[in-house]
Amino acid sequence: MTSDDRIALMVFTRDLRVADNPALTAAGRGSKLICAFVYDDALRAGCPMDRRRIEFLSECLADLDDSLRRLGSRLEERKGNWVNEVLRLVAETGARTIHMGDDVTPYAQRRFRGLEQAVGRTAKVCRSPGLTILPPGLLMPAGG
Repeated sequence: MTSDDRIALMVFTRDLRVADNPALTAAGRGSKLICAFVYDDALRAGCPMDRRRIEFLSECLADLDDSLRRLGSRLEERKGNWVNEVLRLVAETGARTIHMGDDVTPYAQRRFRGLEQAVGRTAKVCRSPGLTILPPGLLMPAGG
């Protein structure tokens, strides 16, 4: 294993916590950890954010960066097309794994599929549970 094989990229999306974050834990196992958040152009266009939401997100990301720095990492912030920016980070860092918390929304699922297709054999995409207590589809109502 070369040193490049030990670089992991953790891409935060909606789950901005450090404590008890399965994706962050998986990314940090035996690897140099690079952490990032991408301000997704497509998402911002579909849901314009007012000043208060932008301030709140900025505060959350600053808090996340502080927490990551205490763990020996830091948060890299990017803006643009989410898939393209993640691919750019992979190319810049030499990461061989891309970790993120799974998300059940149709938009997030399309974004994950787009990344998985675009990354090819360059890196492995690893999704960990996190936003839901139980995996989607595990529980069914009595009526089906």
